[in-house]
Amino acid sequence: MRAVDAHLRLEELLAARGVALADDGRARRGAGADARSAWEAFCEAAREPVEPRFTLNGRPLTVPDDPDCDLLLFETGWGTARPAAGGGWAPDGSEPAAYLVYLTRQFSFHGADGEYAGMHALTVTIEFAGSSGSLEADEECWGHGGPAGAGVSDWAARAESSEGFRAFEALVPQRFFVEQGPI
Repeated sequence: MRAVDAHLRLEELLAARGVALADDGRARRGAGADARSAWEAFCEAAREPVEPRFTLNGRPLTVPDDPDCDLLLFETGWGTARPAAGGGWAPDGSEPAAYLVYLTRQFSFHGADGEYAGMHALTVTIEFAGSSGSLEADEECWGHGGPAGAGVSDWAARAESSEGFRAFEALVPQRFFVEQGPI
């Protein structure tokens, strides 16, 4: 797969698990009941290789054969839920708190000259309902993607043993979002 098309592969893996996604403007939205499937599909997609050479907007680019050019991030913490589709927050205008779990596969690109040419990220954001007293973890767990990695299995195991991963058991997943773009 092309690094800039990783979201399409993730969507295929989700569909194979029976997970439906809806268009939500800049992202694709899935149901909270499918949050665990989103985690599993993300881990599967993280193991897949990316094409080392591709063209984007007519520009030849590469994802160098360097583990730091294909990174994984599991990040958690309390934040604000996204507005409902079509805009607007809760009916009373409040901005609801949510426990957020971010799953990111971050690609670094180099140009034909071998110089750094930017980054792209595939991100799954899972929103959980709950109160801030129910889970206190703000965590980060980095790893490396692609088939070269026993890194993905190690990263997933570290994420699953983290306090932040308890959100899958301790809180109620509301929805998740899949998006990809430059960072």
